[in-house]
Amino acid sequence: MGYSKTTVILFLVLAFAMAATPALSVVGNMPNPSLCLEEISNTPGCLSELRSSLGHKHLNLRRGCCEANKGMSHKCRDWFFNQGKYTPAYGKQVKDYCAQKFGITSAPTSQAHNHLMKEPSHH
Repeated sequence: MGYSKTTVILFLVLAFAMAATPALSVVGNMPNPSLCLEEISNTPGCLSELRSSLGHKHLNLRRGCCEANKGMSHKCRDWFFNQGKYTPAYGKQVKDYCAQKFGITSAPTSQAHNHLMKEPSHH
């Protein structure tokens, strides 16, 4: 095999490896769906409130449902609000609603938290 064929094959192998890495890392970091649903399922009526508010400009969630949403880990919220009609945009709508109506905000993501911890103090 000539130099150029070897180079092309090596390039293709590396390209496929790099393309597969993000997909595999997402699968490895996927949370346990039953654990993610536990917080919402243990809050009476929360899942039906989330379902009935889908597609509506004005949400109708009780405080307990907002607290259940806040209690979910960041990974679980990302997973939950990427399931069919439960889109990331709907997740943001729920988060904003809970913050405005009840003052309930989700904890910062680990990336945001790490960024805040690295900020130099200005004394």
